[in-house]
Amino acid sequence: MDVSGNGHSNLLYRILNINEYDCLKPIFDGLHFNLPHRQLSVAAIAESPSEGIVGGAVLQTVLHMEPWWVKEGWKGKVSLPSLQNLLEDRARKSMVFPGYLVTIAGEREGSLAAVRGLVKLPNASVWVREFNKA
Repeated sequence: MDVSGNGHSNLLYRILNINEYDCLKPIFDGLHFNLPHRQLSVAAIAESPSEGIVGGAVLQTVLHMEPWWVKEGWKGKVSLPSLQNLLEDRARKSMVFPGYLVTIAGEREGSLAAVRGLVKLPNASVWVREFNKA
């Protein structure tokens, strides 16, 4: 991978038109990633005249649920799962978001996140909820 910024001289670097996103599907399938929604992302690609797309990067909108909070005196009375269900139902109906991220600092919150179907990323305080794996 060239990180110098120079790259190979025979490559064409360009922004992928949203009508061309289908060409990324086999690439993302091979990487075991969901293809980002074309309206919520922008893809930059490197193309070889002989081999087609040989590299790329995608900048995309990612849902992030934070904070989960309850006013003092209401702890144990407010259902965080009910709040989560409302948000997830809305996100699922939009049919464009594959999931969301949550930043969690404490063990108690982490336990709740695990019970609610979120998966902790290794070496991070970030948890992920992927709808297609729910």
